[in-house]
Amino acid sequence: MLMRRAKDSSAPGNNALINLLEQLWDRTDRYRLVLIREELLRRSTSQQDHVDLADALAARKADLAARLMRAHIERSRASIASVMKARAADRGESVEQESSCNQ
Repeated sequence: MLMRRAKDSSAPGNNALINLLEQLWDRTDRYRLVLIREELLRRSTSQQDHVDLADALAARKADLAARLMRAHIERSRASIASVMKARAADRGESVEQESSCNQ
């Protein structure tokens, strides 16, 4: 949703931002797949995070957008780490929380 809004509202000079967003999107595919399953199993705040972030960006409230983005990333990181840790435990393995999300 955010990528679509960013592309739809892109103006000359925003190509660098669009390219950065596309790179981030491509690099986070594996983590989104983990989160999709979790969101289907239980109601997540992720969708509302995206709406709130897009609204802040549209309103040009950079400080609010930055705070929302940091909070969203931290919640997502914690959720992914928890899922990865649980999967490793099911397999009898040990996973360091930070290293599983830094790839």
